[in-house]
Amino acid sequence: MNGRTIGELMPISTAEIPIYILDSTVIINHINEQLDIDTFFESIPVCRKCISDITTIEALSKPGMSTAEIAVVKNFLLRFESIALWPEIIEKAAALRRRFRLKTPDAVIAATARVLGATLLTGDGPFAKKRIPDLSITFVPSPPSRASWRSVFVKYRPFWIAIGCLTVSTLVFAVLFILK
Repeated sequence: MNGRTIGELMPISTAEIPIYILDSTVIINHINEQLDIDTFFESIPVCRKCISDITTIEALSKPGMSTAEIAVVKNFLLRFESIALWPEIIEKAAALRRRFRLKTPDAVIAATARVLGATLLTGDGPFAKKRIPDLSITFVPSPPSRASWRSVFVKYRPFWIAIGCLTVSTLVFAVLFILK
């Protein structure tokens, strides 16, 4: 996962081969099986798929990861060219963070895409809506998972209990009314 220098990464003509920088959300959603990034890239025959070093850090940061899970994630990340934090990226990330009030990881990933002239793929809706000059952002949504529906149920449990009680009381009332 050694970062490459700009000379090693850039093709002879950047117009020949499109470059994509994958945001941490896209990588993490793929690892969590909420998104199949391979399906996205099927329509693009030749391209460079890159990640920032910050994406590697975020993908390996999930609390409680086992050694086996870490190995799987590291193996998956080998599919992408890892871009180091060059001085130019650091300067642009700081400027983006100041101007657009981005979180540091988002600023670094956006700066990496700008420096390389790459398209940024993100699964973060609010970040995708940012209007950052000289940055092409493509939103890659992940379908809602069962876990997200479960969390909605838990969050609104009192509501669902009330609905259930109303339904039961309505049925009891209807039965009593019919039996009269």
